[in-house]
Order: sequence, then structure tokens, then C-alpha cells
Amino acid sequence: MKKEKIKILYVNHIGDVMGGAEHSLAILLKNLNKEVFYPILLLPDYGPVYEHFVSIGIETYVVPINYLWLPEKKQYYRLLQDIKARLDWFNEIISKEDIDIIHTNDEEIFDGAIASRIHGIPHSWHIRHRFSDNAQPVFNYFSLHGFGMGSFINEFSDRVISISAGVKKSLDSYIKPEKLITVYNAVEADRYKLLKNDIRKELGLPADTFLVCSAGRVCKEKGFDVYIEAAAHILKNRKDVKFLIVGKETEKGLINKLKEQARKLQLEDYIYFLGYQQDFPNILQQVDVFILASVAGEGLGRVVIESSAAQKPVVVSQFCGSDEVVSDSETGYIVPLKRPDLVAEKIIHLLDNPQLRSEMGSKGRKMVKEKFSVAAHVGKMEAIYHELIQTKQNDKKMNIPLNLIVNMLGELGNLGTRLIEHEDRIKSLENFQDRFKNNVLYKGIRRIYGIFIDGQRRQ
Repeated sequence: MKKEKIKILYVNHIGDVMGGAEHSLAILLKNLNKEVFYPILLLPDYGPVYEHFVSIGIETYVVPINYLWLPEKKQYYRLLQDIKARLDWFNEIISKEDIDIIHTNDEEIFDGAIASRIHGIPHSWHIRHRFSDNAQPVFNYFSLHGFGMGSFINEFSDRVISISAGVKKSLDSYIKPEKLITVYNAVEADRYKLLKNDIRKELGLPADTFLVCSAGRVCKEKGFDVYIEAAAHILKNRKDVKFLIVGKETEKGLINKLKEQARKLQLEDYIYFLGYQQDFPNILQQVDVFILASVAGEGLGRVVIESSAAQKPVVVSQFCGSDEVVSDSETGYIVPLKRPDLVAEKIIHLLDNPQLRSEMGSKGRKMVKEKFSVAAHVGKMEAIYHELIQTKQNDKKMNIPLNLIVNMLGELGNLGTRLIEHEDRIKSLENFQDRFKNNVLYKGIRRIYGIFIDGQRRQ
């Protein structure tokens, strides 16, 4: 008997931040043909992501697998250590919902891939960052990261979806050509038309103040320190500009470091940390120039596409995929990595030329509507799902028994956790030794002992 709808289980690696991967997934799930597909989402915890997807009518499960509160190395070893317990949750949901396809939304979690093979159902894996030793997959902490994780993704996927040609190129060495496809993210261009709150008025700024904006998860990879340095260059020559930073802190303590950087550069009155903004499109429509000075970690730069949809000229660093979202000197400018002086130069040029800003903004919006449309993105994804269902092989066998893989990963997690515990103990002992040696009483006893020894020798 033919099923009424194709059920797809989407697995996302975070639940506390609506980042680019989450916004892209939301657009896909909201616009899938619901007469054919029934999407179900699995998240690691409750929070903004859960609330957003529930609000757009997506059935959502929560499996407690989020260890981002741990220090980085511990996150990944803990992720490995508890894999068997998490797979029990996956198995229950897959059986209960009669899932047809599993779709993993980023490379930082692999449970869905293994669960797909346990149940003999197709798996698609969305890769949203350039696949390299500088990326963030769980196997980043093992010496065979590139080969090991690349081979794992290839073996445990029926389709691997890259979000840009740059990401695809980084995967070419690991993934079979027939499995690998590029599908650009989509942006809802119509969201960037209506103006709501006046951001200048809310910040107490004159109506003619120039606004420059940078946005994204507040982490080192996004290059906010470069952005602040560029602001310092600009403010040497003009004081009619304010700089916005929009996004949630995902790297503890970084906002304080950025604020301290701004204080040292005497920029406190010019830089505004706005945190996460639910209605970011409203802010984008009111700024004059958008900046993304990322130093690593970008696969395509979704926020750049959003800025172009809002008809804003952009200045971006030369990250993976930058030339796919920015037509240099047409919709914005691409500058070398870590060059705040060049970022500042391009911003000043744009602020001085309102006609150029308008022309670049118009060309950028046209490019978004042609290249990053919702219809094109959803159409390509639906075609992939139909193809997976048609080529489904329930009797697919793995070369390595799955229980062996699961046990191996769990044991690696145990070993890694114990190694970190021993490293922490050694550091504690070394710190205690240093504090003990610097203790006044200890120094006094050593001095008295030294005097006593010298006296004994003289005798």
C-alpha cells in the first residue's frame, strides 16, 4: 500500500541559535509541497530554534544531545561517548513516525547518518562549511580528520548537498561524484521590503547618521575584531558614522573582548552591540552598508545574500563562496582576509557615493531574486528527495557492522574524555605547585633552610 506522504526526518545540531543553517532549513521546510512531503524536525534542546519551527507548523522532537556548554574538546568526545544512548532515541522516533528519508542539516552531527543505515533508509547530508582541517566536524580532533570524516560522509550518505561551488570543491576528494550536488540557499526577498521600527530613532541618533552593519554568530571566525579595526580607520577622518554588531554570542567572553577592543580604540560611542534581533530584515533595510569580515568558517555567507536582498551594497572578506554571493565592484566589494584598512577604504568610498550605493543595491537584489530564489531551492531539494525514494534500497549492506562502528565511536569518546580528565588533573597539580612555590611561608622556610645548610657547611 502506497504511503500518503513522504516523511523526512531533519536533524539539526543546535537549538539555541537561529543561525544561517537554521534560517535556510526553515525556508525549505515552510515551502515544501505538503501534499507530498511531511517534514519532522529533531533538535538537541529547546530554545529559539524549537520555538521558530513550531511557530511555522513543523512537528518537532527534542533529543538531549547538545553539549555546547562544555569546553570545545569535551563537546565532541561527549558527543561520541553518548552515541548509543542517543541512537536509541533516534530508533524510537524513526519507527514511530515511519520515516522515509533522514536529512542531516550540518556536518557537526552524525547520528542521523548512522540511524539511516540501521533502518535501511536513504540519507542526505547538507554540508554548509568548507570541508577542511579548519572546519568543525566531530572528527576534527582525530588525526585522520579529512580522510576519516570525508569517507564517513561518503559511506553514510546517498546524497551530499553542498551550499556553494567552493564547498563542493572541498568535498570533491572524498565524495563520489554521483552523490555530490550543489544547491544554493534561498532567501525570501519579499521580507526585505516593509520598513517597521526606526532603528536610528530607537538608538537616539540623528536621521542623517550613516549606519554600517555587521551580523552573525558572535565568534572569532566572523571577524568582528577586523570590523572594529576598520571602524577605527574610518573614524579618523569622519564622525558621522555609527557601527552596528547584530548577533548572539556563541563564544563565551568574546563580546566583552570586543567591547574592550572598542574602548582601547576610543570607539565606545560609535559601536552598538544589539545582540540577536528577531526582526533583522528591518535593521538591514535601514543601514547604508553591510560588512562581513569573516576570517574562516563561511560556506556561502547567507547574511550577505540577505543584505543584497535588502538592496544594500556589501563589503566582504575573501571567504569560501564570496565570489558566488558578491559580484565584485557590481553588487559590492571583496577584499583580502584580515585587511581592516581595505575594508575601511571601501566603506568610505561607498558612503561618499550615494548613487553607487543605490546602483549596487539594486543589482544585488536582482542577483538574489535570480540566483537564490525560494522556488529554485525548494524545487531542487524536492527533486533530490524524489530520486532518493525511487532508488531506495532497503537491503543495503554496510562493509563494517554498524554495532562495531557505534561501539568504536563510543570507546573513542570514553578515551578522549579520560585523556582530558588526566590533562586537567596535571594542570591542576602544576597550578598548585606554582602557587605553593610562591607562598610567603614556603619562601620563608626555604630561606631558613638555606641559612641552616650554609651554616652546616661552614662547620
